[in-house]
Amino acid sequence: MNTFSFLKEYEESLYVIAEDIENLIYDHPNSAANKMRIFIEKMIDIIIDIEGFDEDGFAGRKLFEKIKLMGQNYLEEETISKLHKIRKIGNRASHDSDVTQEEVLEIHEDIFSLAVWFVELYIDYSFEEPKYQKPKKKEERYEIHKKIKGSHLLYQLTRLSIPAKEAVVGPNRFNDFKKYLHVETKIQEEMENILEKAKEGNQKKLVLLCGSVGDGKSHLISYLNNFKKSLLEDFHIHNDATASFNPEDTDIDTLYRLLSSYKDEKIEGSRKNILLAINIGVLNKFLEDDRIEEFGEFENFIESSQLFEENNSTLNIESKYFEIINFTDYFPFAIGEEGATSDLMDGLLERLCYEDEENPFYAAYLKDVDKNEFYTILNNFEILSQPIFKRRLINLIIKVIIKDKIFLPIRNLLDFFYNIIVPPEYEGDDMIVSDFENIKEKEIEKKLNNHIVNLLFDFSNRSDFLEGLNGNDPYNTNNKVLDNKILSLSNSNDIHGFFSENLDIDLNILGIDYLKNLGDFKELDEGLQSQIFKTFIRLFYFFNRESNFHFDDEEYNNFMNYLFSFYTGNKKGLKDIQKKLIDTVSRWNGEVPGNERYKYMDSKFKKIKIAQKLNVESYTEHIEHEKKAKVNKFKLYFTLALKNKNTKNKIAKINIDFPLYDFIEDINKGYIQTSSDKEESIKLVKFIEQVMSFGDGDQEVLLNDIEDDGFYIFEYDEAFEYFNFKEC
Repeated sequence: MNTFSFLKEYEESLYVIAEDIENLIYDHPNSAANKMRIFIEKMIDIIIDIEGFDEDGFAGRKLFEKIKLMGQNYLEEETISKLHKIRKIGNRASHDSDVTQEEVLEIHEDIFSLAVWFVELYIDYSFEEPKYQKPKKKEERYEIHKKIKGSHLLYQLTRLSIPAKEAVVGPNRFNDFKKYLHVETKIQEEMENILEKAKEGNQKKLVLLCGSVGDGKSHLISYLNNFKKSLLEDFHIHNDATASFNPEDTDIDTLYRLLSSYKDEKIEGSRKNILLAINIGVLNKFLEDDRIEEFGEFENFIESSQLFEENNSTLNIESKYFEIINFTDYFPFAIGEEGATSDLMDGLLERLCYEDEENPFYAAYLKDVDKNEFYTILNNFEILSQPIFKRRLINLIIKVIIKDKIFLPIRNLLDFFYNIIVPPEYEGDDMIVSDFENIKEKEIEKKLNNHIVNLLFDFSNRSDFLEGLNGNDPYNTNNKVLDNKILSLSNSNDIHGFFSENLDIDLNILGIDYLKNLGDFKELDEGLQSQIFKTFIRLFYFFNRESNFHFDDEEYNNFMNYLFSFYTGNKKGLKDIQKKLIDTVSRWNGEVPGNERYKYMDSKFKKIKIAQKLNVESYTEHIEHEKKAKVNKFKLYFTLALKNKNTKNKIAKINIDFPLYDFIEDINKGYIQTSSDKEESIKLVKFIEQVMSFGDGDQEVLLNDIEDDGFYIFEYDEAFEYFNFKEC
């Protein structure tokens, strides 16, 4: 945090200028001096506006004249002296006269004292003056001077990993490094709006931040507590519902004490706003506790919000006493007509790779770039910085989240970036670039092993998410184009040249110069051959000269279209999958050949198959139309429904995530499910059982004698109240 952080909550326009001063003061003292002059002029204009001085002839005056007029009637001599001192040095800077670093550092303290004076006198009489701190150099703010194993970049990257101290966030732990990495999100926007709304009302409120471990609740509270403090100044913050007031208390005891002012008997007279960050599991335990009877209003609110309803996003219920934000309603990406995008991942990768010395990662990279011994991580960092690589990496991350339903909170996302740049147990590189022409095959294999595209797919043991990526490895893609590429590579005697011909990137960036002198591919060790194959296909995924259609995943793309159609109410866009769902019901146990109106039921008889008439159609009234270019709140599934065509009032719904969708597609392509499939697809089995209950089996069934392949009708004659059995 900079010296002027306190200004952010009182007068943000001054804070922005002060932040610029701190960023410029060491490297560009002239620019800092100019900003100092702008700072005092802005401050004086605000004072003139507050005091209503325009009538006294201030309007349109130059800064010198404004200071002089204020000195005649309003300001003390010491304050006037500081203002003129800053004005003069700013004038010198604007006329290209050199201003020294020592001069602006001296003036910096004057700017600080004027800022404190301004807040105390014009905004908050009870303001407690913070201690003055000399501005930190960039190296000090971001600890760029620090190293691990001799590498500045490795030190910065290690701060992204889960074991690093930066991964631990408390309400007051938000240093410059965390501030640099912070990316504003839709959930932050929602939270700020709710806090603002709660502050404006007369009734005190309980604001719930619900979610799961590591989803960013603590990070967001910490950010607001440090940089938008006014939003939280009236709130008691409870950041961890498992932290007890008393060591002998359970987490439920703690909640009971904390929320005592929101019992039904006390709720009208509640005297404090509470911001409660709580894991959904803990909240559910509290609602099941006997003492919940004392919190009827609270219990009703949670029930009305549908927080625990699987089929819905949490509803924004109007309440006099409560507000709720559910972090599980948000994913680190949005869905749209063209697929999924992620402002969050875009923002984080931009902060990692942006080529500016204000970026601590890039500044550290520049410090290491002349050192040959960190070749691997420097190279991986350079590749991660390529726009096409970032774009396709984000698409891949989103694909894994959707297909494998692996939750990736921000803490784990940063750890993931660390894992794909820094190899496990990395000790630096003992091979320098000039030695590559003498490099041995085993050393090449090791270097390829540590290349970013192989760290992405070959180290599934490092995290659950990397395990998910392993299952989506481009190397496992089968098509004629890729087969031909592999065949050509296996017959090549110029491996480096082959990479150059097929990849749309400068090979110097890829850091594979050590492939130049390998010679005939067929003469290489089998292990190295395998690693070269994998490296090429993976690089081809990220950097092929054509579009990425060689790696298109048709089923994934279709699922994304269905997901977007569902959450924007495009019923027509769901027509195909609705038909496939009906066909899945028909195919599950089979249809009677030549008489498709009859669907076989799940019979336990070995010699007889039983079928019934089933007449169902799609039901879409639960799909709400909401036309949007992008959807930010959604689940990783869409909900389809079938209804009985005859009675209309019997409806069965099913949530279809990607694994279930994939299974439905397989069944429609002719796959015959096994008994183990039925055991694993419990949700689909129950849905089909419910749909089959819509049939006419209570009036008529068709029996198929498997041994003689005979068919018989067994029906109930309601008029004469008897059962009829006949061959058909």
